[in-house]
Amino acid sequence: MLHGVGMPAPIRILFSFARGRGHLGPLMPLARAAQARGHATDLTGTRVVVLAQTGFARLHPDATGEGRDDEGTGILARPDPHRAYPRMAQVFLGASADAAAERVGRIIAERRPHVVVCDEHDFGAMVAAERAGVPRVAVEVLATGYAGWRPDLRDGLGRLRAAAGLAPDPALAMLDGDLVVVPFPASLRGPEAVPRPVLRVRPEPPETAAAHPAAAWLAAGDEPHRAYVTLGTEFNVRSGDLLPRIAVGLATLPVRTLVTVGPGVDPASLGSTLRLRVERHVPQGAVLGLADAVVCHGGSGTLTGALAQGVPVAVLPMGADQVLNGRAAERIGAGRMLDAATATPAGIAAAVAALLSDPAVARSAADVRREIEALPPVERALDAIEALAAGRSA
Repeated sequence: MLHGVGMPAPIRILFSFARGRGHLGPLMPLARAAQARGHATDLTGTRVVVLAQTGFARLHPDATGEGRDDEGTGILARPDPHRAYPRMAQVFLGASADAAAERVGRIIAERRPHVVVCDEHDFGAMVAAERAGVPRVAVEVLATGYAGWRPDLRDGLGRLRAAAGLAPDPALAMLDGDLVVVPFPASLRGPEAVPRPVLRVRPEPPETAAAHPAAAWLAAGDEPHRAYVTLGTEFNVRSGDLLPRIAVGLATLPVRTLVTVGPGVDPASLGSTLRLRVERHVPQGAVLGLADAVVCHGGSGTLTGALAQGVPVAVLPMGADQVLNGRAAERIGAGRMLDAATATPAGIAAAVAALLSDPAVARSAADVRREIEALPPVERALDAIEALAAGRSA
């Protein structure tokens, strides 16, 4: 892209994420916007996820394994109803954060980015950027803004900072960086969120909505309603018999159903019918707008993507922040939450039927859609990132 008078000079941006696709997803619209403006974008994070991405100037996968073979849906994970992310420290600190700090520090030294953009749990990247004096942008990945995990991480973050030679940070200011970007509507924000200045932008799908045969199939047919089912890309292999129960329940309704099983699960394991199609993956941007209801685990990306289209959700949480998201969907009147362990096919069918028939639910989902449409585009966050880079260069 040519940069003429009044246009910002190209900058180098390093995008970094911790763990799985759900933490990369909120960064991708920013990366696409940066690429469209001609900026040089690098990406680092989990190997199997990084290597599947295109459009970046350089990919820096971590040293973890290449991925997993079809392993099935495993044993159903059960969330703690009283506490989200009870294992946050074990998952996002320790060896994984140490390795990220070392890797991101090495990339910064080699590539000299003007700005590091990372997800809100990529603590190693935050420390590496701070140590190098590079502006840091944190992108929230939890739709409710839940921050109840912060006190549990204080000691671990202190050790991570000390190992990097950084001063103590008892207020955990490092988690805010130089800018916090929130790609979620304020109506989903829960009471556990930390009050802090943020730049709220319109959420967008992590992938561009390319045409897909499954989307055409979902739009076809003479059924009065359409449903999209997903259990995400992490908890799908910890979902036990939940997918079959959902499929059996929806089969009793006049609904055409598309199911994506995600990586690690064989689509053939669920079977198909004239009204049920099963795929490993379909870009959500291509199908969410076609659905009348979404049945999901309650991941922040799927929940927000559905509501951005005005589509109500049935949530069956299995962990992470999913219970909080289910409660938020019920609180705003745009969804129902069920117990993933005990929900029967009949119960799931009843919940979806209620979503499809209740005018109040449709109005609430439409209200959230309008709220999201009124948010500034992701390019507004890119403007702020460019300003950070300009300030560093001045």
